[in-house]
Amino acid sequence: MMRKFGIVLSLAALCAISSCIDNPLSYPRDVAQITAFEVEGQKSVSIDPENFIVNVVLKETADIDSIVVKNYQYTETATPDIQLGEMVDLRDTVRISFTTYPDQVYQWKIVATQPINRYVVCDNMVSDAQFDLENKTIVVYFPEDQLLSDIRFSKMKLGPQGSEIVSTSGFVSVDGEAVPENREMSFPIRLDCIHSREFTVKYRHEETKWTLTALHKLISLEVTGVSAWSYSADIFATYKGSGAPYIEYRDASDSEWIQLKSTVEGTNVTASVDQLTEGTSYLARVVNGAEVSEEFSFTTDEPVQLSNMSFDGWTQGDPGGYTWYPFGEGEEKVWDSANPGVNMTTAVNSTRPEYVFLASKGGAAVRMESVVVFGKFGAGNIYTGKFVKAVLSPAPGAELDWGVPFTARPQSLRGYYSYAPKVIDHVTDKYADKKGTTDRAQIQVILTDWDEPFRVATSTGKFVDVKNDPNIIAHGVIETDVDTQGKYVEFECKLEYRDMLRKPKYIVVSACSSLYGDYFTGAQGSVMYIDNWEFIYK
Repeated sequence: MMRKFGIVLSLAALCAISSCIDNPLSYPRDVAQITAFEVEGQKSVSIDPENFIVNVVLKETADIDSIVVKNYQYTETATPDIQLGEMVDLRDTVRISFTTYPDQVYQWKIVATQPINRYVVCDNMVSDAQFDLENKTIVVYFPEDQLLSDIRFSKMKLGPQGSEIVSTSGFVSVDGEAVPENREMSFPIRLDCIHSREFTVKYRHEETKWTLTALHKLISLEVTGVSAWSYSADIFATYKGSGAPYIEYRDASDSEWIQLKSTVEGTNVTASVDQLTEGTSYLARVVNGAEVSEEFSFTTDEPVQLSNMSFDGWTQGDPGGYTWYPFGEGEEKVWDSANPGVNMTTAVNSTRPEYVFLASKGGAAVRMESVVVFGKFGAGNIYTGKFVKAVLSPAPGAELDWGVPFTARPQSLRGYYSYAPKVIDHVTDKYADKKGTTDRAQIQVILTDWDEPFRVATSTGKFVDVKNDPNIIAHGVIETDVDTQGKYVEFECKLEYRDMLRKPKYIVVSACSSLYGDYFTGAQGSVMYIDNWEFIYK
């Protein structure tokens, strides 16, 4: 029995030894990852670690064939088969094989896209132009009564932002014969499009050619779009050009259609309806005698407000433990200011809560004061977004992310402000003429369909181009140099919509005590208070 037991022990020991011998050969999986990737001219970058793909979305102005790589990092234990230089050509997918010990290989791809906003706008055209990007062809449709020999082009964009359409060539009819024609482009312009026309686009030092074909299209009854607000809607439709068409609508849960007073211009039919219910589904259609279009479904907006628009919520924290942040404990972090940057070198908060001077009893207001810290001027400010970091080089400043997610469409921003401006005593060369004039405050609202917040960089002068940014859907602004004499005044900042159909993705709401504070220009001691804001919906 003792011998048998000894054999069992020996077998157990042998198994243990065998197990120890096997373990060194079972290597852990060391996955090669690209951990950071950033290039100049990017709109966004996303890293997909499961599928080993880096997706880069470039701005229109980026040179896709010579992109500057700003930040590229990967797992320290990985060895790539190729090295990316300071510049990379992203016209085609970049493939990189990473090897980790022992001989584990991971294939990564860097894929770039460069969306370009192209359009053709002509009088009396039916729907948007159709683009074939591969063959560089365009098809534009017109109603049957439109002469293809006389089409008025009001504007056109076929290349990246900054490109120019320099010329067009085609044929015109002269005494019944098709005669070739070459013309320089200047909008608006009337062109003979019976035959296809070629347009030459110049971008930097390159020229490309697009071919446009104009065709007739039978226009039937169709609701082409609805601009749905919270309590009203604007409805757009087309018809085939005869009869007396009108638009009607109904609640999706009802059966009775309600006819609307409709306006007919050419082949377009429009109507507006109010007294709708927020967040409710409706149907619209266009009727012309016995003919009825397909139903078009739309939903009214919810009248959304941002967190802490009363400005009652505040917290203090880093840096230094004395920095004021415009959101309460546990509240959504919608608002921020320049305080984190100012407080890197001083305990001064250019933006802070005010508990005594209020527009209404209770809670708090925002107090913004233009200050000078170590000889550098800065305006008190507040905005939707977040403070990213302070910057010392190439010049002192800060980086901020402007905008928070928002999909509603308010008509205006209403609230209260008080302003006590001083005479501008700090200027930069760009605004030297402002010295000695009265400082100005600003309240601003921007609705956009950016894919991500806008990165403001004050040290390099990178700001939102409010006038020309094609992603801006609506904008409203109030600027004033009037001293309110220690009182609050009510304001309403109305938004002007540049597009009635596009839905926003982000909203920027901002206020500052010195209008030119981003350019280090303004008056030390200018003070602005704001309180009890809200969006107004129609």
